[in-house]
Amino acid sequence: MNTLDRYVGRAFLRGFLVVGAVLLSLFSIAALVKETDDLGRGGYGLDDALLQILLTTPRRISELSPVAALLGAILGLGLLAAHREILVIRALGGSAPRVALAVLKTAVPCAVALALLMEFISPPLEKAARERSVLFRSDRPSLSTSRGYWFREGTSFLRVEDVEDQTHLRGLEIYRFDDKGRLVENLRAARATLELEEARWRLEDVRREEFTGLTSQVEHRDTMNWASSLGADELELILQAPETLAPSELFRQVRVRRKRGLAVERYQLVLWKKLARPFEFLAMLLLSFPFMLTVTLAAGLGKRFALGALLGGLVFLLGKASAYLGLLLHLPPQLTALTPLLIVLGLTGILLAAQFPESRTV
Repeated sequence: MNTLDRYVGRAFLRGFLVVGAVLLSLFSIAALVKETDDLGRGGYGLDDALLQILLTTPRRISELSPVAALLGAILGLGLLAAHREILVIRALGGSAPRVALAVLKTAVPCAVALALLMEFISPPLEKAARERSVLFRSDRPSLSTSRGYWFREGTSFLRVEDVEDQTHLRGLEIYRFDDKGRLVENLRAARATLELEEARWRLEDVRREEFTGLTSQVEHRDTMNWASSLGADELELILQAPETLAPSELFRQVRVRRKRGLAVERYQLVLWKKLARPFEFLAMLLLSFPFMLTVTLAAGLGKRFALGALLGGLVFLLGKASAYLGLLLHLPPQLTALTPLLIVLGLTGILLAAQFPESRTV
């Protein structure tokens, strides 16, 4: 990097960090307000709520970074224009594309850091946050291990290998003890489905072993009913949402779930959205160029920043809406995930063409 690259890059980085800090603070405060609804439940205190917000901060950073890139670039280079520094750069031969390239040289490493954040930092912290949520918010004694989730229900202990969704379990084991602590029954089921209307579980591919003294009797059943107070609300707590998984783990989950005949649309959609996010970060930065590469920017910085905030908010909401519509209409996840990115690139092209009409002439 030469002097121009470093100077312009630092201006963008300062704006990006300032806007990112403001957005992160606002969204973290909103999340904290939501967490306070559970204060006092199971010993859940304010310090626990604050730690929960801290553990989920990397996910919010990754979600907000594209909008922060757009607004940070407008703010950072807008301040350069306000101090006439853009005029000096242009007078010394720094063309608009040259300034844009200087910003990109700083933004590309940021996009790489964003990808690393989603792969290596955010997932383990999200897992820790989810386990703490189960510990404090569930009234049932529970434990998370590498072999699944354990629950206690009266004199019985339950182990759930995997939670597919709020009404489907895979790999269920039940150990029932008598009042003297002796094992009297061991039940294993390959799958379990919650039948909400009957308030019971339907077990499939069941192996039931009953212990009497020193002997045991084993029977196999295709299906059987199981009455339990374990319900959808508690399963929702331990269910790891696709949004909290690393891209590599999402790819593995898609393969595993497809082999098991389970729905993979949501996992595919989240996978493609995470793969596209670093490129969306750069695309939103490109969208800022029509706002920041004009020498008259200083006169209307506030107005242009507001317009950029409006566009950034619309793109953010568009990403959320397209995800819901894609799942509802069963659209290809690649199309659903990439639509906001393509719209941003198209809008950038239109604005650049309008801002620099001479570039269209040959």
